[in-house]
Amino acid sequence: MRWARLTIIFQKSSAIFLRSTNLTSLIIKGILRCPRSTFPFTYLGLPIRLETLSRRDWVPLIEKMGKKKLEGWKGKALSLRVIITLLNASLSASPLYSLFLFELPKWVELCTDKIRLRFLWRMNSSHRGRYNLVRWEKVCCLKEEDGLGVINLRNMNKSLLSKWWWKFVSKPKSLAASICLCK
Repeated sequence: MRWARLTIIFQKSSAIFLRSTNLTSLIIKGILRCPRSTFPFTYLGLPIRLETLSRRDWVPLIEKMGKKKLEGWKGKALSLRVIITLLNASLSASPLYSLFLFELPKWVELCTDKIRLRFLWRMNSSHRGRYNLVRWEKVCCLKEEDGLGVINLRNMNKSLLSKWWWKFVSKPKSLAASICLCK
């Protein structure tokens, strides 16, 4: 099936039904031609459920951000401008989906900030005891405020979660509103 030049791969997709009858779910499943799945489920590496995520649910995000992303990057050979661009475009964007759905625990924020800080100052595991050149709070300030413009994940998390509540207030009958009511 094609919509707007996007191709849906039904073998990799699944239909998840909330508040539907068996007849409705069978009809939709027949139209979409994909298997039925149940709630809770995993999407982009994070479990989607109504309860708060546990510590072990957040660990793959941190590992993906730390080891897998940084392996191919040679931080010592890059300029500061390129490093900041990589921080904002890739390392800060990695947890974006989870920031939109869940409140970021303090320990996850500290771990992700440590990974980003070490990459910014071109440190590896052998650079123990080395000083940071600028406080992390200053690094996360806007360039107009004499900062480096690195995205503050806590502020990003608050703004993305606020978007849910704005959808709830502006369109009380929407899917977003029903999700907020379930939580």
